[in-house]
Amino acid sequence: MSQSSPHVPVKQNSESLDETTSNAAVTKDVGGAAKYPRLKKSGSQRPAISLGKGPVPRGFQGYFGVDVRSQGHLVEQIRAGFPIGVFEGLSEALDISEKDLAGYTSITPRTLARRKTLGQLQPTESDRLSRIVILLDKAIDLFEGNQEKAVHWLKTSKRALAGATPIGYSDTEPGVQEVLNLIGRLEHGVIS
Repeated sequence: MSQSSPHVPVKQNSESLDETTSNAAVTKDVGGAAKYPRLKKSGSQRPAISLGKGPVPRGFQGYFGVDVRSQGHLVEQIRAGFPIGVFEGLSEALDISEKDLAGYTSITPRTLARRKTLGQLQPTESDRLSRIVILLDKAIDLFEGNQEKAVHWLKTSKRALAGATPIGYSDTEPGVQEVLNLIGRLEHGVIS
């Protein structure tokens, strides 16, 4: 790689699940900070993430370098506090404003500004953010790897949730459990 390039490839998934994804590498900038690929938006020139099958799990691993399917590792990451890039990346992946995502995670605008300066979320904020990523991961599974459909589903009101959106239910643990139960019912063909 030439010296003028600010990024060094770190990892690449080789398998794509649908036409909306393409292969993309996690890179590190010159200072060593990880830069994770994000979901591709329509008309965007940025690479999309590739959600491969096999030993590399999706969820945080696929989006932000944190493994949502290894509970021990996830707990360690939450206790340490996620890098602010996890918040920013999730906002982009869900195609919602950072202000809206802050609302779902009960982070005030002023606190978010401080976290951006520090570059790190607190453990309680990371825990609330992890709930949304877990829902996103399960929704992607529900739609057999189709990220766009999963994101749309999370942001669309559901009769089974009293007219609320699944992402809107992510502000409490019981709400997350209700959404996971709904996903389970849908995976088993139970109309909800």
